Amino acid sequence: MTEVGVLALDGAHAGTVHGLCDVFAVADQVQTLAGGRGAALRTSVLGCRARPVKASSGAAIAIDGVLGRGHDPDVLIVPGCMTVPDRMARRLGEARLPAELVRQYRRHDRIVAGHCSSVFVLGLAGMLEGRRAAVTWWAQPLFSQMFPGADLQPDANLTVDGNVVCAAGPFSHHLLALQIIEMVRSPALAAMCAKFSLLDRASPGQNVFRSSELGRETYPLTYQIETIVRERLPSVPTVEAVAESLAMTPRTLQRRLQETNAPRAKQTIDRVRIDVAKELLETTEASLGVVSEAAGYVDPANFRRTFRKYTKLSPSSYRRRSQGR
Repeated sequence: MTEVGVLALDGAHAGTVHGLCDVFAVADQVQTLAGGRGAALRTSVLGCRARPVKASSGAAIAIDGVLGRGHDPDVLIVPGCMTVPDRMARRLGEARLPAELVRQYRRHDRIVAGHCSSVFVLGLAGMLEGRRAAVTWWAQPLFSQMFPGADLQPDANLTVDGNVVCAAGPFSHHLLALQIIEMVRSPALAAMCAKFSLLDRASPGQNVFRSSELGRETYPLTYQIETIVRERLPSVPTVEAVAESLAMTPRTLQRRLQETNAPRAKQTIDRVRIDVAKELLETTEASLGVVSEAAGYVDPANFRRTFRKYTKLSPSSYRRRSQGR
């Protein structure tokens, strides 16, 4: 018997907490279907205090016990809380108790996994110094400010560094659960669970999902740059031209971006061009030549190379995936 503890925090998405339990239950069923006789995976929902947890929806999540008070699971997963970038810092001020409980649990050197915003809890517990970590793209600037010693992998959906696992994204708990099954049982069982549940473990990196529209309030300077670039495409503005439009020198622009851990101006310009291409591929049947020109690429071959660099997919593959073909 392997016990997996799911540490539910106030504000957690109830579907994530129970969804993790469901995946591990499915793993036991799949193992039986495949004729296996391995030890079962038992899941318990734990809290920081002896009371039900209040989910993001307002519903109460019942707990099986309190972490550290007679509950010492073999694996600990901390699901994230449903939040948005501008509320993240405030929510982290409420995370001292779970961070301390995780730090005490970690003394046993067992598997600990952080999911979405709760990767920050692992950081507060002192577990990410020098370790690879994955954080949702919109939380990466704040994460870099708070934990400069962590080895942030900007494009990764999931990282494993020793016994520490990080999963990015509010609904990445399925991939996280499959990774835990692989670690405590076998890659074969994890693969069978994925097949049984129709889960695609070969998800592209985060660059596919970045969106300037979702960052306009949290990263206003970056959004201002993106607005200028979009207005001028298919003519591609230089960094100097963008800085002039913002009444800054190029050096001041770079400094202001660096202060917020945002990408450099040239990187932002390039990403906006790819964003424009992605939007056209998602919503139109325009030829790749037309898409290339709209994003400011004269040479279609250069466009394809750059698109693959940012998304790890060809433009045609991206279109098929985004349109569900």
